[in-house]
Amino acid sequence: MVGRFLLVGNGSRPPAELRRSRGIVVIDGERSDWRDDRFYDDGRLLEWSSLTKTVTARLLVELERARIVDPATLVSELLPYLDLSGATLRDLSSHRAGLPVMHPGAENGVFGDPCRGAENVEFLADRAGAVASSQSRLGEYRYSNLGYAILGAAMEAATGKQWFDLVREWVLPTEQFPSVTVAPDANRRALPRLLGFRREPWSISDGVYRAAGGLWSSFEDLAGYAERCMRRGHRSGWFMLRNAVYYHTGQARDTGVCVIIAPEAERFGVAHAMLRGPNATKALLENLMFDNYR
Repeated sequence: MVGRFLLVGNGSRPPAELRRSRGIVVIDGERSDWRDDRFYDDGRLLEWSSLTKTVTARLLVELERARIVDPATLVSELLPYLDLSGATLRDLSSHRAGLPVMHPGAENGVFGDPCRGAENVEFLADRAGAVASSQSRLGEYRYSNLGYAILGAAMEAATGKQWFDLVREWVLPTEQFPSVTVAPDANRRALPRLLGFRREPWSISDGVYRAAGGLWSSFEDLAGYAERCMRRGHRSGWFMLRNAVYYHTGQARDTGVCVIIAPEAERFGVAHAMLRGPNATKALLENLMFDNYR
């Protein structure tokens, strides 16, 4: 199945295989109309999925700088119903709290919605025992959407404010990123169609998992966020790709996204795709930024 790509970055003209991918490409400010208007027409909102984690991690950094939240705080101090064997907010942010990808009993993402039922923090309280029993060894890396859901809930408890309100105040101010939302208009969402029917996304934006993957925005705001992270040298929540180069991906039901930033080289790239497998956007950006444009 042919995917649809949407790209922005630095370099020169993309290779032929990218020109055939029917997306929209922005390289050094030059825009080429390879867009598939069925999916990526003007005004559509794109799903960030797990790229949202870099925003949540940055929020923790900003709250620490403002002396509002200490990353060394135990999760149990802020969420007493969760006994996570000494795990701190920093452990959650670095995926070292020993938590699984999703909560115990979550639906399979292939045929169901793994976020179904996780509408509020009471969801975490109701499953506190199961969550605690799913914890493995503290300090070992274990990628976890559940950990970021708990991190968002903990910061809400520490501040008395909703996670998205905190994001707007400290990381993505409305005047600079006006389209960012966790409640996208259903008619503006960039989603694929299969057999003529539009596929609904997982409900990750509707409850506690929004801190792990719930953001949507225009492509312009997504690209603006990537450039801002590059220029400010943000690294919290990012993974190292190679020396002085960082990345984060996101994979939802039918969409994928990747951002690569190289602050020292002042380079960045963004790819958003539909109906492609995990890591497709990452592989594409690596090719675009480091193989074809050396």
